[in-house]
Amino acid sequence: MTLAKLRKLWFESVDHFLAQNAFPRNFSVTKNFAVTQEWLQRFANQQPTPELLEVLTRIRGRDFSRMEPLLKTLSGRLDRALAPAEEQLIRGFANFRASETVLHLTVYDGSIAQALQFEMPSYLKLLHRLLPEMRIDRIRCHVGDLGQVQADQQLVAELAEVWPRLLPETVGRCCAPAFIHRASKRQAVLVLLVESEAVREELIRVPGLDWLHAEIMRKHPAASGSFPRVSLAVRSGASAQHVRANAVALAASLVAKPATESEVTTSHAQQQVRHILNELRTSEPTHVVQDSSDSQNAT
Repeated sequence: MTLAKLRKLWFESVDHFLAQNAFPRNFSVTKNFAVTQEWLQRFANQQPTPELLEVLTRIRGRDFSRMEPLLKTLSGRLDRALAPAEEQLIRGFANFRASETVLHLTVYDGSIAQALQFEMPSYLKLLHRLLPEMRIDRIRCHVGDLGQVQADQQLVAELAEVWPRLLPETVGRCCAPAFIHRASKRQAVLVLLVESEAVREELIRVPGLDWLHAEIMRKHPAASGSFPRVSLAVRSGASAQHVRANAVALAASLVAKPATESEVTTSHAQQQVRHILNELRTSEPTHVVQDSSDSQNAT
């Protein structure tokens, strides 16, 4: 619910400039696992196959951000597929720890993105004060349509509310709509969260992603044309019911009334951003890539 809380506070507690020119899109968490000597010693006590232990010893010092590249590296070094027992052992023993939390903002203008980056330390302090329960290490700006972001969230909330009626119970209880990942105006994907990789693989096989998309479109015509496909992402410990409740809460936070400029005290960061913007807009334009990728690991 942290993103819902931030979106509500966005119109109440942040300065006018930030509230009017940017909007919180999602949080993403970068995870990391390092093959260290200490880890190898503990892993050896699990009695892995000699081949696997030898390969892991050879890649000592390597870092991995996700499980799949680690498994692929091991399989490549072994020159064979991992045995089920070997893969299970790696999955259970390789602990990926959070290394960085990023707040992704949608902004409508490249100059806004540059100005916010210049004043990132000031805005990080503001965010730490608003969300003391969460560590935010970095802000990343994506040039896009603020209205589209909010419309997408409203649509996800609509789907979440009627989800039990859209899909058969055996399917609907295994997944839930989390967010719409929009690479561009016409390239959008509805991301459904599931609790495990096993559930994800099973749903891909039966009933399949194409069937899921077609059924959602058939049962909820209002979504027609909003996203041409769906995808499945794993979030351990996130039940379908919790994901649906979170989607509804995120949309509810959008109805808050933005503060007027007279209601907000001008902050030092806001003054600095306005100064930077004036300099940017009177100098040679800098190329800014429109980036809406994410990893929209909505939190």
